[in-house]
Amino acid sequence: MKITDIETIFASRYMFVRVHTDAGLTGLGESGAWGYLEASGKAVETFKRYLIGQDPLRIEHHWQYLYRWTHFRGAAIMGALSAIDIALWDIAGKHFGVPCYQLLGGKCRDKARVYYHVTGAGEPTKRLITGLVIVAAVIVDHYRGRLTGT
Repeated sequence: MKITDIETIFASRYMFVRVHTDAGLTGLGESGAWGYLEASGKAVETFKRYLIGQDPLRIEHHWQYLYRWTHFRGAAIMGALSAIDIALWDIAGKHFGVPCYQLLGGKCRDKARVYYHVTGAGEPTKRLITGLVIVAAVIVDHYRGRLTGT
């Protein structure tokens, strides 16, 4: 299996990365660098030149290579690397037919506390709803084929 394409998806204050493979599997990852989305997007484009043609299951190797190939780091670079890393784990879980947590050592909790940080434009309630709709649309679009069987 080889990586054939990497695309960035900008949605409001968020950036997602979708990694495509020649096996038809795709992985979706989110950048944590919400303040530097354009810079993270450019970093993804730079990383893409290395990743095209690579085996997506060599996740740790790719992370180490991309992290260490230059001494310049920071929020934008790490946000891009984070999004790619998450997308590759998504592909690995699909490839092996198991949830990502199983690949990382197995389930360790039955529930977890979480917080939300989705926002949008307008009044507080409208901001929340707008942000949730935008982010949900990206996620639903990515998983649409898995849910409908297409």
